[in-house]
Amino acid sequence: MKYSFIFAAIATSFSATAIAEDPTSSNDSDQENTLVITASRSEQPLDSVLSAFDLISREEIELIQPTSMSDLLSKVAGLDVVRQGGGGQNASVFTRGANSNQTLILVDGVRVGSATLGVKSLQSIPTVQIERIEIIKGPRAAIWGSDAIGGVIHIITRKIDGTEASLEATSGSDGYNKQVATAGVSYDSGSTSLSISNEETDGYNITPTPTQEDDDGFERTSYSLRSNYRFSDNFSTDLVYQDTHGELEFDTAFGGADKSDYENEHWVINVLYRSGNWLNTFSYSESTDDSETTTSFFRTERDQNSWLTHYTSDSGLALTGGFDFYTDEVEASTNFSVSERDTEAGFLHLAYETGNWIFEAALRREEIDNIDSENTHNVGIGYRLNSNWTVIVNQGTGFKVPTFNDLYFPASNFSAGNPDLVSETSDNVELIIRGSYENARLEFVIYDNEVDDLIVWLPNDQFFFQPFNVAKATLSGFESTIDFDGFGLNHKFTYSYVDAEDDSTGSQLLRRADQVFNYNLSKTIGAFNYLLHMSYHGERPDAVFNNTTFTTDRVTLSDYVLVDTSFTYAFNKRLKIKGSINNLFDEDYQDVANFITPGTEFYLSLEYRTN
Repeated sequence: MKYSFIFAAIATSFSATAIAEDPTSSNDSDQENTLVITASRSEQPLDSVLSAFDLISREEIELIQPTSMSDLLSKVAGLDVVRQGGGGQNASVFTRGANSNQTLILVDGVRVGSATLGVKSLQSIPTVQIERIEIIKGPRAAIWGSDAIGGVIHIITRKIDGTEASLEATSGSDGYNKQVATAGVSYDSGSTSLSISNEETDGYNITPTPTQEDDDGFERTSYSLRSNYRFSDNFSTDLVYQDTHGELEFDTAFGGADKSDYENEHWVINVLYRSGNWLNTFSYSESTDDSETTTSFFRTERDQNSWLTHYTSDSGLALTGGFDFYTDEVEASTNFSVSERDTEAGFLHLAYETGNWIFEAALRREEIDNIDSENTHNVGIGYRLNSNWTVIVNQGTGFKVPTFNDLYFPASNFSAGNPDLVSETSDNVELIIRGSYENARLEFVIYDNEVDDLIVWLPNDQFFFQPFNVAKATLSGFESTIDFDGFGLNHKFTYSYVDAEDDSTGSQLLRRADQVFNYNLSKTIGAFNYLLHMSYHGERPDAVFNNTTFTTDRVTLSDYVLVDTSFTYAFNKRLKIKGSINNLFDEDYQDVANFITPGTEFYLSLEYRTN
């Protein structure tokens, strides 16, 4: 990638704003006072985080009115969301061009997803039960371990403040219906929140496959519970439970099973004890990921124990360290030669601020059964040029452990796993320029990520497939976010350029768009809120199977522009109406070859709150 034009653009805007500091600009904003946990696994102010960080708040979720996680994540710089159909269907997130299984997904601090596939089905997560989403781009394996090569997406489930209840009903295109009930109660020593939702849609035919011309819908029911209790000022507990289950209809190229029943469940209990400047957290969690069709089933169960200790001093020093122990167990309709794996890890994170300088460093060692141990690190340095502008340089490493499918998939006439695989690894460096000017916030990032030992399933002369550590990739790019108020409106621009190259062939990795641009325009007038969202997605390569030659042919999918809009209107503090239109101009486009994406979709909701 040639960076000269990017540096020129940054230098022009930077010299016009950073050197002549605006005395009316202030850092005392809600964003700066926001405490986040994903960067170091302990609370820290958002403006002290040295990585590229995005936060999707509950207020933004309410305004966007998403029907799937894709609707939320696709608006974040550096995240390219690729959908194989409409809501509920499979969706992949390429963070800075990394593979879809190289972004770690957490729910309430719990590692979730399938240990056989190595990914989490994001479309199975109900957006109505999300309080906020914290997104880190760049490696964070030194904090969280495996999978955090491209970044981390941390989903925190809904918390109801105070004592209140609400009911919401939604209807929309393709027979879509949703019902949501929430309730919260606060008491002297804590609070409890409960959320229940049910969604279903008839869907539409997501592929032109002649063997399956039926509509592909889904049904999903979810429960979420959060409770906390303070025994004293220094001793408290948190409990989180979530269960999502349902049925998904899909299409296959050769017929066969076209429905899947699934259930995802997790719970976590945290015990917190504070003594002076020390905070200790003990956690135990369990999560399951089940999927079953008429011909197969797969189940992952993960038990995790964690101990974290956090120390802060008045001199600007913060230390966080701890240990993680978790066990993955796999049960399937086919017998894996190894069905259980233990992981033990310890890490230490140091952060220090002095004058205009910010430093952080993290180290982690991870021991995984039957896999080489992994040592990872992150180092970051930030310098505040003035009260508005900060320059940050980061360097870090990451890795991804082979999945159970990669290692132990039972041998058949066509394929088998490879127990000799090693972990995929990465080495990342990035430059971040972050600042504010008058009523605007800006962030520019340039990064380069070298990924080695990528796992690829390859055939031999007899067309027998096995995975091997044979590929390397270079992921480089630029991303920017500009958020400002002007002309009585809020404007938010994000732009991402990704050069994701296979080092052995020089070709671009499949399904990544070279450029993604987003523009959000929002306005609040009394009880009326309005949002207009426009996105541009550049060309992306893909591959299609050639039935004549039994090989894959490379194709290029066209670029496209989408426009979405939504509104909310509060009749009073209790009754609210909401509406949205997705793909307003009925754009015909594809994210994945031979998969049909939704046309224009309409949704209308009515919400009632007790107070």
